[in-house]
Amino acid sequence: MIKNFIIGLTGRFGAGSTTTPDLILSRKERDFEYFSLSQYVKDKAKKEVSGFNKKKEKQKRVILQNIGDDLRQNESPSFLVDFLLKKIKESVKKKNIVIDSIRNQEFVSSDSC
Repeated sequence: MIKNFIIGLTGRFGAGSTTTPDLILSRKERDFEYFSLSQYVKDKAKKEVSGFNKKKEKQKRVILQNIGDDLRQNESPSFLVDFLLKKIKESVKKKNIVIDSIRNQEFVSSDSC
Protein backbone atom coordinates (compact mmCIF):
# COMPACT_ATOMS: atom_id res chain seq x y z
CA MET A 1 0.00 0.00 0.00
CA ILE A 2 1.33 3.43 -0.96
CA LYS A 3 1.57 5.69 2.08
CA ASN A 4 2.88 8.92 0.56
CA PHE A 5 2.04 10.78 -2.62
CA ILE A 6 3.82 13.45 -4.58
CA ILE A 7 1.54 14.61 -7.37
CA GLY A 8 2.92 16.92 -10.05
CA LEU A 9 0.46 18.65 -12.35
CA THR A 10 1.28 20.01 -15.75
CA GLY A 11 -0.70 21.20 -18.72
CA ARG A 12 -1.20 24.00 -21.14
CA PHE A 13 -2.78 27.25 -19.96
CA GLY A 14 -6.43 26.64 -19.23
CA ALA A 15 -6.05 22.85 -18.90
CA GLY A 16 -6.90 22.88 -15.18
CA SER A 17 -3.49 22.23 -13.65
CA THR A 18 -4.01 25.12 -11.24
CA THR A 19 -7.64 24.20 -10.50
CA THR A 20 -7.06 20.49 -9.90
CA PRO A 21 -5.14 21.04 -6.63
CA ASP A 22 -8.35 22.40 -5.10
CA LEU A 23 -10.01 19.03 -5.71
CA ILE A 24 -7.02 17.13 -4.34
CA LEU A 25 -6.71 19.36 -1.27
CA SER A 26 -10.42 18.98 -0.50
CA ARG A 27 -10.09 15.19 -0.05
CA LYS A 28 -10.19 14.60 3.68
CA GLU A 29 -8.74 11.08 3.65
CA ARG A 30 -5.37 12.40 2.42
CA ASP A 31 -3.47 15.29 3.93
CA PHE A 32 -1.75 17.24 1.13
CA GLU A 33 0.50 20.26 1.21
CA TYR A 34 0.31 22.52 -1.86
CA PHE A 35 3.21 24.06 -3.78
CA SER A 36 3.22 26.00 -7.03
CA LEU A 37 6.23 26.03 -9.29
CA SER A 38 5.13 29.37 -10.74
CA GLN A 39 4.60 31.22 -7.44
CA TYR A 40 8.18 32.55 -7.42
CA VAL A 41 7.65 33.96 -10.92
CA LYS A 42 4.31 35.52 -9.97
CA ASP A 43 5.80 37.14 -6.88
CA LYS A 44 8.70 38.48 -8.95
CA ALA A 45 6.29 39.91 -11.53
CA LYS A 46 4.24 41.66 -8.85
CA LYS A 47 7.41 43.27 -7.46
CA GLU A 48 9.05 44.23 -10.73
CA VAL A 49 6.25 44.99 -13.20
CA SER A 50 4.28 48.13 -12.52
CA GLY A 51 0.54 47.45 -12.50
CA PHE A 52 0.98 43.71 -13.08
CA ASN A 53 -2.28 42.79 -11.33
CA LYS A 54 -4.26 45.21 -13.51
CA LYS A 55 -2.99 43.80 -16.81
CA LYS A 56 -5.08 41.52 -19.01
CA GLU A 57 -4.54 37.78 -18.64
CA LYS A 58 -2.74 37.49 -21.99
CA GLN A 59 -0.35 40.26 -20.97
CA LYS A 60 0.27 38.61 -17.60
CA ARG A 61 1.00 35.30 -19.29
CA VAL A 62 3.60 36.86 -21.60
CA ILE A 63 5.25 38.64 -18.66
CA LEU A 64 5.36 35.43 -16.61
CA GLN A 65 6.77 33.43 -19.51
CA ASN A 66 9.45 36.06 -20.10
CA ILE A 67 10.44 36.09 -16.42
CA GLY A 68 10.63 32.29 -16.37
CA ASP A 69 12.72 32.26 -19.54
CA ASP A 70 15.05 34.92 -18.11
CA LEU A 71 15.52 32.96 -14.88
CA ARG A 72 16.34 29.76 -16.77
CA GLN A 73 18.75 31.61 -19.04
CA ASN A 74 20.44 33.91 -16.50
CA GLU A 75 20.36 31.73 -13.37
CA SER A 76 20.17 28.09 -14.45
CA PRO A 77 17.82 25.92 -16.51
CA SER A 78 16.55 24.30 -13.30
CA PHE A 79 16.41 27.46 -11.16
CA LEU A 80 12.69 27.31 -10.41
CA VAL A 81 12.61 23.63 -9.53
CA ASP A 82 15.73 23.95 -7.39
CA PHE A 83 14.10 26.85 -5.54
CA LEU A 84 10.88 24.91 -5.04
CA LEU A 85 12.61 21.72 -3.89
CA LYS A 86 14.57 23.70 -1.31
CA LYS A 87 11.33 25.30 -0.12
CA ILE A 88 9.63 21.91 0.11
CA LYS A 89 12.50 20.41 2.12
CA GLU A 90 12.46 23.37 4.53
CA SER A 91 8.74 23.65 5.06
CA VAL A 92 6.96 20.40 4.31
CA LYS A 93 4.70 19.46 7.19
CA LYS A 94 2.56 16.82 5.57
CA LYS A 95 3.34 13.46 4.03
CA ASN A 96 1.59 14.16 0.73
CA ILE A 97 2.50 16.92 -1.68
CA VAL A 98 0.79 18.37 -4.73
CA ILE A 99 2.79 20.62 -7.07
CA ASP A 100 1.19 22.59 -9.86
CA SER A 101 2.38 24.79 -12.71
CA ILE A 102 5.03 22.45 -14.03
CA ARG A 103 5.63 24.10 -17.37
CA ASN A 104 9.21 23.29 -18.34
CA GLN A 105 11.14 20.08 -18.89
CA GLU A 106 13.85 21.22 -16.45
CA PHE A 107 11.56 20.19 -13.59
CA VAL A 108 11.98 16.58 -14.62
CA SER A 109 15.65 16.74 -15.49
CA SER A 110 16.95 18.69 -12.50
CA ASP A 111 19.77 17.04 -10.57
CA SER A 112 17.88 17.92 -7.37
CA CYS A 113 15.04 15.48 -8.05
